[in-house]
Amino acid sequence: MKELALTTTQNVVIEYPAAKVLERIVAGILDVLIIFILSSFFIYILSSLFDAFEADAVVGYFVAMLPVLIIILYHTLSEVLANGQSLGKKALGIRVVRLDGQKAGFREALLRSLVLFLDLVFSAGVLGILMIATSRRRQRLGDMAANTVVIKSNPPKPFSLENIVKIKSLDDYEPQFPNVIQFTEADILQVKETLSRYQKYRNDAHRKAFSEMIKRLMILLEIKKWPDQPVRFVKTIIQDYIVLTR
Repeated sequence: MKELALTTTQNVVIEYPAAKVLERIVAGILDVLIIFILSSFFIYILSSLFDAFEADAVVGYFVAMLPVLIIILYHTLSEVLANGQSLGKKALGIRVVRLDGQKAGFREALLRSLVLFLDLVFSAGVLGILMIATSRRRQRLGDMAANTVVIKSNPPKPFSLENIVKIKSLDDYEPQFPNVIQFTEADILQVKETLSRYQKYRNDAHRKAFSEMIKRLMILLEIKKWPDQPVRFVKTIIQDYIVLTR
């Protein structure tokens, strides 16, 4: 599964699993079906209404252009109001976000919708599929124009207690910080994730997050002296927790 490294406005790098090409294709097909149903319904209603009043050619032109308007409004409004998810994307568990990991706004959603319409008109969506399959961030032209990507809505947790660290048992290991048992599994997973990001992305934001985490751990564990080896200190806490709670 391809991971997308998105840098937040605080310069923190967060990795999200990218939506697969097939997922985006199926989501697109579902959206097309929904748009077809909506367009057919409104065209029927408006045509019947205008026929009753003997509407002129301008009104007829508006009815003919209605599917275009529905395509743009459907994608724009659904992505703005539904956390980056059209109905098709929601069904496939994927959503649109900006490159900084934040929710896409009206500008981004509108740009994506306009370029999507052009893609459908000039290439029947083929160009978009090729761009998603070959681009570094799995972006179609609309994503590139709007600085957005499509990610999994509920990405799997990056760590589990089973793969955190190879540990020993109480028979041949003596925990250094017995009061780690006050932590929950979620706490330890967060500690490990912060450690992993600190080791992988050596920038000021992650160094600060790592330092703040150590300060918090020291308070909770009633430790007065700053550890000589912070990384080893954190790894020991993780290992102590696993040994004492498994």
